[in-house]
Amino acid sequence: MGGHRRQHFVPVMLLKNFSFRKNGSELLYFFDKNSSGKGIREISPRDFCVEKDIYTQYEEDGSRDVSEEKDFSRLEARTGKITKKIMEAVRTKKRLRLSRNERRTLCHFFLRQGFRIPDRSDSIAGRDFIIRSVSNPETLKKPRKEIDASRAKERLKFLTRYSEPPEEILSFFEGKDPVVRVVSDGEENFVIGSNPVLLMEPDNHLPEIWLPIASNVAVTPCSTRGNDGFIESGDLDIHSFNKDVFVQSRMIAGNSEKLIRSIVSGWGSELI
Repeated sequence: MGGHRRQHFVPVMLLKNFSFRKNGSELLYFFDKNSSGKGIREISPRDFCVEKDIYTQYEEDGSRDVSEEKDFSRLEARTGKITKKIMEAVRTKKRLRLSRNERRTLCHFFLRQGFRIPDRSDSIAGRDFIIRSVSNPETLKKPRKEIDASRAKERLKFLTRYSEPPEEILSFFEGKDPVVRVVSDGEENFVIGSNPVLLMEPDNHLPEIWLPIASNVAVTPCSTRGNDGFIESGDLDIHSFNKDVFVQSRMIAGNSEKLIRSIVSGWGSELI
């Protein structure tokens, strides 16, 4: 198999919902903490959050197994139809109605997406390096970046291959109505990060996982908050949300250079 070499760890179908148009092209403003000296740049959604063969498994005979990438693509396609349905409900201000199967698919996407990102495996690789260095000093003789890169990729492949959500979790969420956060009139919109599934701990509520699906819409598969499934978010609320995106991600992106700059300046002033 020669195809499927470029593999997105955040789907293009989501990234496009945060883009702007320039000279007929869809682009994102983005900031990467690992290359902070380059500042805020422009990039196509198809060139953002993508790596070569990040989910490819190599067999003993040297052949490439891209079944994991194809599996993600099929799940993304089903989820894309659901996110469009959510955004249409927001646009028309009608009550969101998802079937049990749609709620199950949405939950499935949340949980698989949460395991498929390099941001998660990088932190695991760093911790693994420290542990192995204590037990084997020879580890220190190898370049740190080389060790981290190889261990992170192998760990990521393990996480993605064995990240199928347990049936009891899927069954629980398919019986719950998702809750949607909508941008109210104001100056700020949502941004998306290289770790798009965020852990939130709102005051006086149980922890929640949230996913921005467009610059004006974010969704969680289950929440103790909301009115008919919707939560209106003002500028202060969105600012706090975007802070979590920035803190929990290596890269952030959106359709406003001013917004990206304000987030980086506010929460990562030492980087830019």
